[in-house]
Order: sequence, then C-alpha cells, then structure tokens
Amino acid sequence: MATVSSVVNLIDALTTHVSENAGLHAWLDAENGLVFGSFPTPTSRYDFAFERIVSLGTSDERQLAKEVVSLTGRAKRFRAPYEIETATKIYKVASATQALVEGLKIIEAERPGTLEKLSAFKKRSKRAVARSFSDLYDTPHPKSHAAQLPNGFWVGTNNQSYEAIGVLRHAADIANIEFNVRPSN
Repeated sequence: MATVSSVVNLIDALTTHVSENAGLHAWLDAENGLVFGSFPTPTSRYDFAFERIVSLGTSDERQLAKEVVSLTGRAKRFRAPYEIETATKIYKVASATQALVEGLKIIEAERPGTLEKLSAFKKRSKRAVARSFSDLYDTPHPKSHAAQLPNGFWVGTNNQSYEAIGVLRHAADIANIEFNVRPSN
C-alpha cells in the first residue's frame, strides 16, 4: 500500500528545506524513499505520511535499532497489518482499528491529558474519543462500535482505515510527540 502526499505540500516542504540547505542532492533510496543530503550520505527524508521533511539523524543514531513489539496477539481479528513507530519502539498491530486503540494508549502514556484534549474535537456525527460511550455518537450505536481504554475513555472503532490513522495523527500532533503509523509489509 502506498503512502500519498499532495504535490502542493511536497513542494512547500522542499522549498523550505532547500532555502535552508542550499547545495543538497536528492535521490530515491531503497530504505528511506525520497532522501536529501550530500550523495551518497542522506541526512533527511520526505515523510509522506506527515507531509514534511524529517532528519535521519547521525549515522550512529540510524544504526541504533528500535525495539520491535508485536501486539498482534491482542487483536480480535487480523486484517491489514500496520506499524506504529515512536521515538524508541516499533509496534506491530493487526489492523487499523487495533492501531487506533493501541496507538491512543501509547500516546496517552507518553503525554497524559492528550485524550482529554482530543475528546473536545467532534466531526459531523461522532467524536474520536469521549469520556463516556454515550458521548461518542449523535445517534445510538451498539457498544461493538467502540472500545474502552484502560483510563476509562471510549474510542469509536467503526472507522475507515484512513479515519483511524487520521485520529492517531491528530492525537500525536496534540501531544507533540514523534509518532508515525504506516501499513506494514
């Protein structure tokens, strides 16, 4: 599955990055995708999921492997696998729904209070998270359309995969933490 970015956002990111780093080279790297630096050593890459250019760190930092944690055993069913990447770990999950639930737990553990802030946002007919099940939806829904998190918050789980990932990105932005979700190979 591809991660897609709008051309306008790519151009904006490139314009800003190039104005700060004249003389850079750009190329497609098998491991990191679209990268920038002094060829053949990349120093940054374009993150299509977040539509921004991110640092690859020093070569010593890149060599440090992140701990991989599989949470697929907790899944009710296995759909399309995803990976949740934080500053220190990569979590393997079995679906976008599991990514949503586990990702919100990870974000809240990293930045307590994030779910409270996220619960203030509401789309057309539902909230992503709420303090009570009855506050999630404008119309009655079965409890099978939600999951209760350990801290008592409820999360709506009847989402398209892009909606679930969007909620996680919004929560990570609120928490201001390094966090990425992507389909797994």
